Amino acid sequence: MPGYTVEKPILLPLKDGTYKPVRINNILYAEVDKAYIIVHYVDGKSEPFPISLTKLEETLPADYFSRTSRNYIAAIYNVDNVGKDAIKIGAVTLPLTDKYRRQFFSRFYSFIGKD
Repeated sequence: MPGYTVEKPILLPLKDGTYKPVRINNILYAEVDKAYIIVHYVDGKSEPFPISLTKLEETLPADYFSRTSRNYIAAIYNVDNVGKDAIKIGAVTLPLTDKYRRQFFSRFYSFIGKD
């Protein structure tokens, strides 16, 4: 998404049919929880949204976010540690599966300016 910055909000649906603006730079990661995704924020709070992880992935700018597994999307700019099979954001460890590893590293290196 050209022109996107992490300060811009995205609109995420609430279960009452309304939408909530969520600033991209407030998102640490998102995970699947049954029919909802749980968005975890930098302030330690989290919030459920009735949206699929695929739809969320399409909404978030690819320059700043990457899927790490079937059930997780991480904010690349908040990653503290990267291993072969996992990443760490703060005290939270997220899986990094074979299916998404290449995409994650490609986006990560692009983000930090390494080609």
